[in-house]
Amino acid sequence: MPPLAARARMRAIRLDGAAVTAVQFGRLLKIAAERNSSELLRVSLGLDVAEIKDRFGFAA
Repeated sequence: MPPLAARARMRAIRLDGAAVTAVQFGRLLKIAAERNSSELLRVSLGLDVAEIKDRFGFAA
């Protein structure tokens, strides 16, 4: 289960043992949230990936 879906508290993201910068952390978190939202919309509304990107702007 992805950490966002499990409501896990994330204090840092590490890449090769080093914490990423605050800007990188924000970008990675945004991408993860968009992917989760996209998948939930796809399943809940029965839309395909192209429709989700077109209607909501989320990457697949």
